[in-house]
Amino acid sequence: MPSGISPVFTLYLEKITMFFKPVIIFLFFLLFYIGTSRIYVLTDTVVATYLPVSLIRGNGFNVEKTFPAINKILPQNPNMSDPPYYVIHENNRYFSAFPVFSSLLATPIYFIPVILKGITLENLNLDENITLVLSLGKISAAFFAAVSTVFVYLSAKQFLKKEKALLLTLLYALGTSTLSISSQSLWQHGASQMFLAITIYFFILGQKKKHLLPATGLFLGFATIARFANVFITLIFLVYFLIFERKSAFKFLLLTLPAIFFFVWYQITYPGNIFFYKYEAWGEIAKLNSSYLAGFLGLLIAPSKGLFVYSPIFLFSLLGSLLTFRKKIKAMRFFSVLVGLYVLSIASWSDWHGGWSYGPRMLADITPFLILLLAPVIKINKMWQNKIFKATFFLVAFFSIFVHFLGSTVADFSWYQIQTRFLPVEESHKATFLWDWKYPEIYSFYLGAGGFFGTVYVFSIEIINIALTMIKGFAIFGIIFTIYLIFKRICKNLAPQITKFL
Repeated sequence: MPSGISPVFTLYLEKITMFFKPVIIFLFFLLFYIGTSRIYVLTDTVVATYLPVSLIRGNGFNVEKTFPAINKILPQNPNMSDPPYYVIHENNRYFSAFPVFSSLLATPIYFIPVILKGITLENLNLDENITLVLSLGKISAAFFAAVSTVFVYLSAKQFLKKEKALLLTLLYALGTSTLSISSQSLWQHGASQMFLAITIYFFILGQKKKHLLPATGLFLGFATIARFANVFITLIFLVYFLIFERKSAFKFLLLTLPAIFFFVWYQITYPGNIFFYKYEAWGEIAKLNSSYLAGFLGLLIAPSKGLFVYSPIFLFSLLGSLLTFRKKIKAMRFFSVLVGLYVLSIASWSDWHGGWSYGPRMLADITPFLILLLAPVIKINKMWQNKIFKATFFLVAFFSIFVHFLGSTVADFSWYQIQTRFLPVEESHKATFLWDWKYPEIYSFYLGAGGFFGTVYVFSIEIINIALTMIKGFAIFGIIFTIYLIFKRICKNLAPQITKFL
């Protein structure tokens, strides 16, 4: 230790570093996601994006007053007599066909801008107000995704050194659907991944500190009401508790109650029926896939949807899964089983592909589990020090990041429009065009960006935008933190005088 630096000061610096590293990770990826230039909404996200304004203005989760604003940006032209599929008319109310919990979580982010700008449901359809609200939706999605990166890092750090934990965090943040989907608009996936990443962290800590294990119930409950498909993951955790952690099972179930209470209240208040779930009628759950193998292979290797095509880095997760069973790493073995069961469950849906969306959106929720399965791969020094192995790993990692950066930068509906232009609706839903190797989605957008030189140009502009956003963001954070330190010092200096005066 250098002379003149006391052990107390060194310990203080270590604590500050431990606290601020997650904060820096959060800010870095938050600003990165916000800095990407595209702002968009889809039929799956438009209601979620407008709902926080309705909540702030005391209209609850009713969406009928947002119809004029929806009309401005989507061609469905929603109206009171015949609402589109993403709006349900039931119990004399108009409400979202999708879970609304993400919108509730986003409301604090919207609150100050909406109040200061004077946005109401009556003037929401003005162009400048729509632009601001869409931006707030993207910021909210970016916030949820950035929080998930922090907990992926904290979880990875339980198995790896800091540098390798940061590598996994980077791959999760930029080489998966977290970048191209979850952080870009108020999909269900952003909040879902955030709560699942927190669940993973408490589950890993709970392997040694058993009193922390039941906390997974709280966050799994929230993950489930953010995205109902997560009920499969929650049930898998419940089975784990009933088999391996029976003493904690009751507390686990008890901590799911806040989410259950919200779900019950919402169902009674809006649909008027606890078991009402109209989105099933669109085939995600109620209609099973007629060709199970097509769904399974499509999720993994279809050229325009497969997980291993868009994020080939997860091929190493298969190796990691094998290593977890050889090394008998309990938490990782559980994650391996969970990932396998989840993929099998989604493969059984007729809508396994998730409709018009970039890449393997339907598997976005399990990416925090998949990325941690890379930990055994990069932890084994003998394997990691092999130059060919490491070069292959980084080459595949680079391609994964390239694919999802392309998706966040230029991807839109144009490829789907070309593929389905002359197809009957039923054939379009079968999505056989996702197996077209001659003109896959990634290649389409690569060509659309202008090939190699066009893509380099587009990426360069995007990176400049992201860099400028980061400079502004960190500058603001630095000013706020400086003010905080000054205020803290003043309070510390004034404390003896105030105490003496009292």
